[in-house]
Amino acid sequence: MVFGTETSVNSQINMYVMSRVIFGFARKFGASQFKSGVPSWSYTLYASIVWACVMMLFEFDATTLQDSLVKSMEYLYHNSDRFPSTAGDLVRWLIVGVA
Repeated sequence: MVFGTETSVNSQINMYVMSRVIFGFARKFGASQFKSGVPSWSYTLYASIVWACVMMLFEFDATTLQDSLVKSMEYLYHNSDRFPSTAGDLVRWLIVGVA
């Protein structure tokens, strides 16, 4: 009820809290499955799954992701091999990430 109205701030807060809850459950589940605690490779697996999902969503339906993440991904995977050649392109590249 507190963060139930859909605004950009509430959305950020809810995503942050949800990620912490999921991470907590993963740690709890992982620790209970292994006698010596969470294995050292578990974080690598977690990070790989998260980024695989992001990349899949970005390539197949970027509209499901936040605009800021989409812009970052567009730069990293589509535009990072081109550096701006003019001052105007440099300004656009610095502000928007598109040359």
